Amino acid sequence: MSLFDIAVKNIKRNFSNYMLYFVSMVFSIMMYFIFSTMQYSDSVDKALKSSSSVKVAVGLASGVLVLFVAIFIWYSNSFFTRKRKREVGLYSMLGVRKKDISKMLFYETLVMGLIALVVGIILGILLANLFIMLLLKLMDFTSVSIGFVISLKAIIKTFIVFFIIFFIVSMNSKKLIYKFKLIDLFKAESTGETEPKASGIKALLAIIIIGAGYIFSTKIFTLEFLSMSTLTLIFTVVGTYLLFSSFVVFVVKLSKRNKNKYYNGINMIGTSQLLYRIKGNARTLATIAILSATTLTTVGIAYSFYYNIETTQRKIIPYSYIFKDKNDNNKKFEDLVRKYPENEILVNRKLTILNSKISMEGYKKEFFTPIISLTDYNMLVKDIKKSEGSLELKKGQAFVADSNYVNGFSSDYKNKKVGIKGKNLNIIDFEKESPIGIQISMNELVVLNDEAFKDVYNENEVMQFNLYNVKDDKHAEGLTNDFNELIAKDINSELKHNDKKTEFNGMVAYATNYYEGYKASMMFTGIFIFIGGFLGLVFLLSTGSIIFFKQLSEATNDKGDYKILRKIGVSEKEVKYAINKQIFIVFLLPLIVGAIHAYMAVRLLEPLFNKSLIIPMLVTLGAYTAIYIMYYFLTRKAYYKIISEK
Repeated sequence: MSLFDIAVKNIKRNFSNYMLYFVSMVFSIMMYFIFSTMQYSDSVDKALKSSSSVKVAVGLASGVLVLFVAIFIWYSNSFFTRKRKREVGLYSMLGVRKKDISKMLFYETLVMGLIALVVGIILGILLANLFIMLLLKLMDFTSVSIGFVISLKAIIKTFIVFFIIFFIVSMNSKKLIYKFKLIDLFKAESTGETEPKASGIKALLAIIIIGAGYIFSTKIFTLEFLSMSTLTLIFTVVGTYLLFSSFVVFVVKLSKRNKNKYYNGINMIGTSQLLYRIKGNARTLATIAILSATTLTTVGIAYSFYYNIETTQRKIIPYSYIFKDKNDNNKKFEDLVRKYPENEILVNRKLTILNSKISMEGYKKEFFTPIISLTDYNMLVKDIKKSEGSLELKKGQAFVADSNYVNGFSSDYKNKKVGIKGKNLNIIDFEKESPIGIQISMNELVVLNDEAFKDVYNENEVMQFNLYNVKDDKHAEGLTNDFNELIAKDINSELKHNDKKTEFNGMVAYATNYYEGYKASMMFTGIFIFIGGFLGLVFLLSTGSIIFFKQLSEATNDKGDYKILRKIGVSEKEVKYAINKQIFIVFLLPLIVGAIHAYMAVRLLEPLFNKSLIIPMLVTLGAYTAIYIMYYFLTRKAYYKIISEK
């Protein structure tokens, strides 16, 4: 029997132990292939209308995926090779040369990788169409359909990239054999462990460092962004590693002081084993906690953006079409709409805006900002909020609407003074949403009493805008294309006029429409949630597999201990309880720490989005926890099976 035959036989014999590792590899390869298909397929390119942003996004995602999977495969194979020291020792005792043993392990690793590669590519080919349609659905390309997609470039790229990874990892497995000494091979599973030392100072330091990281995070948007972000990252990561290596160990050792509980049943054995497991796996658990925090935050924010996209976009562009009134373009637009009965006009408004240079308390310089009358403001509020506008203003009073307002960062407008053409008015209140959005003007919208509006009317640049709401404006591609052609000449004329101005007047758009903004946002958030979700799933499967492997390895080491416990009369119920408790804590700790980190990140980001991100994060955490629970039950079952073998 050749070395290759022995390697294949070993794979068959140990395949059940490698199953989760194999599944994680196959899923990762499949996702990489699907990402590559999205980059290279002509039919996908056509469906996405040659969107370069999608190609760039999946290209970056592919790079992140390969980097993570390469580290995961390297780590897993090194772990498996080191756990087979005893087996390698037996081969050496039987006279097999290290050269031949290393070749055998090389073949095992490479063959396992190639099998995963072939299966991953085949599954990718079969499921690529389903995943691409899912992406198109997320991006609201509902009218687009594509046939069966096979990209030869994606197949070749995936095969080459992962073959190189598996070849390098196989070479590493081969080299590891030469580092093993014969005496160490047989002592591998019998080496005594010294009880981990617990330092109260280090435990306290872990909490202080993480707390400092959280404090730095609150200063990111008030002080220098780069330095505060770097400090937040460093302190949080270092604190997390110290938390698992010192604080958790300290807490477990502290629990031993409760004599009544510690000496009850087999708690003494369970607590001692837990102590060794946490200390030995501190780096792994900390890494998983940090990855979990990153995944929960990213996917949670993507989820929030996606399912609030229509509301968010309405704040940016409140009407279906807004354009400056010029050359009877409103009548021409209405003629266009008649060609699209599915997009009939629902609302048609005329809005007068004064583009005025004003001064405001708290600002050093004067700046341009749009001004509208109280009557027009209440009309806009009625259109947008579907309720009667109830704002009341007396002469000498003003109201501000600012869509760029950020809680905790922007200054309060209330009771400030605003100067308009020599007239000082008192701002009685403000709103965080402008009824004209931010596409027409980036600056604050000032609302004046009708009489005060008339007083400054002739002293400012007067602009008339047409505002239209049409039916089903989310699916108005044809009408929007015709609209853009209609106003193209007027826009060019406006740009030439603006070029002659010596200073920026605050007005940023001659015309805007809801459809293009909505589609751009759907494309961005759709690809974001697609990539974030599946990368998160890859991270979760891989990290869950690592915990699984480590627990099963420790089950092999603990087998003798449980055998002795059974002999002295410990019941199976008590044994199962001890196992369940140990595994549950190992799975739970990184999840809790990751969730706390994610919560702090989300709370920090909430003011920027002017919305709560807690619910989306909790939904993501729920899905994340469900998969971890599945891993917990699989690990528990496999652990008990190992320690029960005779």
